[in-house]
Amino acid sequence: MIRLSAAALALGLFASSAIAQPNPRETDQPVRPTARAQTSTQRGDEPLSETGPVVERRTERGQAAGERKISDLDVATAPVVEQAKASHHVLNLNGRAIGYTATAGTLTLRSDDGKPIASMFYVAYVADGAKSADRPVTFLYNGGPGSASLFLHMGSWGPVHVNTDSPGATHGPPYNLTDNPNSLLDKSDLVFLDAIGAGYSRPLGDTKGSAFWGVDQDIDAFARGIQRWTILNHRWNSPKFLFGESYGTTRSAGLVYALQERGLQFNGVMLLSSILNYGVRDAGFDHIYIHQVGPDQQGFFAFYEESLQPVLGALTRSRTA
Repeated sequence: MIRLSAAALALGLFASSAIAQPNPRETDQPVRPTARAQTSTQRGDEPLSETGPVVERRTERGQAAGERKISDLDVATAPVVEQAKASHHVLNLNGRAIGYTATAGTLTLRSDDGKPIASMFYVAYVADGAKSADRPVTFLYNGGPGSASLFLHMGSWGPVHVNTDSPGATHGPPYNLTDNPNSLLDKSDLVFLDAIGAGYSRPLGDTKGSAFWGVDQDIDAFARGIQRWTILNHRWNSPKFLFGESYGTTRSAGLVYALQERGLQFNGVMLLSSILNYGVRDAGFDHIYIHQVGPDQQGFFAFYEESLQPVLGALTRSRTA
């Protein structure tokens, strides 16, 4: 009984102490965390000395970053006022030294009522000293849809390209930039354009990216961008060409019509990795494989008729039997 009474007394004193303990939220003094809690708070998912995009959920810095409201100053936006930065270079191509001006800039696209709706990024290469009335200009873009023009720009036709080991496997980094012996700059000025939402092209104001992410919307954006560049650079009378790759060939088919409907005439359209009919990717439609077999098509057809067709025919009959 004595032991039980003592235990009951101790329990009562403990309960009274706990009830009398003030609520930390009701006091003006901050509650200091225990040493164990402090250690847990300061221990990050990664060491604090490490750099990079590390989310430190258990650190004070990570908590502050997660709780801070994002303001307009935190969001990188494209400029409404058009920007252009130019530099001058020389390309040695086919035994000629071609001086040219490289310009990286933005084109502000406006709706029919004049509202700025998007900023289209471009890189243009214009040969120095040529009469713009006689000098062709080619507008180039990759496909995707959703790809920037990086691959045609730095992989195919720009005056400078990334040096690769094609057709073999390309070595690992670092990679080198070299003069491009296959550049088209000796034949035409080049303007590489990024689709809205790709590269550095962005919607402006309250216009959503989805306003440009459709077949017709995409065509309209490129038409406005090409028209704007032509106006700024006084190239209405220059011979003009479109160069599209992959989905860019699908875009080109509608784009050249849209531009001509707006009074901008074109001299030609070039298609690379053409896909004008996405139905060719449907199962059982083998035309896409036939037209990509290379220059020796007669040899392929002979192989198909003599060797491949009998095997496929026998396989088909066995499955239907």
